[in-house]
Amino acid sequence: MFDLVEEKFRATVPLPLGMARKMKAARSGTLITPAAEKWGRRLLLVILLGWIVAAFDFETGLIILTVTGFACIVLGLFSPSLGLLGIGLLASLDALTRSYLLLGGLFRWNTFNYWLIIVIALNIQFVLRLRDIHSRLIEVLLLLLGLHMFISPSLTTGLQDILNVITYLGY
Repeated sequence: MFDLVEEKFRATVPLPLGMARKMKAARSGTLITPAAEKWGRRLLLVILLGWIVAAFDFETGLIILTVTGFACIVLGLFSPSLGLLGIGLLASLDALTRSYLLLGGLFRWNTFNYWLIIVIALNIQFVLRLRDIHSRLIEVLLLLLGLHMFISPSLTTGLQDILNVITYLGY
């Protein structure tokens, strides 16, 4: 039905080339921007290089990939598609990074979460304007977790839970 209406519309009104391409991509279910495609190809080469290095020295390869991921998310402040690719890379490497690289201190468990909190702080006006049901449910969950901290026997576990839930607003 939609295709028939679209064909009649297209026959009467000429569409700009960019709009026609976007409509075709929307019908196929994928919409890849040129920037995402460009950064994705470059990042793929760096990831392949990192895993080749990891075949000889695992920790060095993991360091290359982790630093690349953090560089991507920092640069993602200026190029959102690169930032999303970096988030995907770090989310994939999170368990390995915690187990092999970040063995103690402040950054052991929450390095990625800290960055997401920084993103929330930089975009606090946008986060405060969120009115959808999902954001409201996260806010209610945060309120409940915060209230239960007063009766919890483990304060650190409660703080970890709150930190993990807050980071959803950074995505």
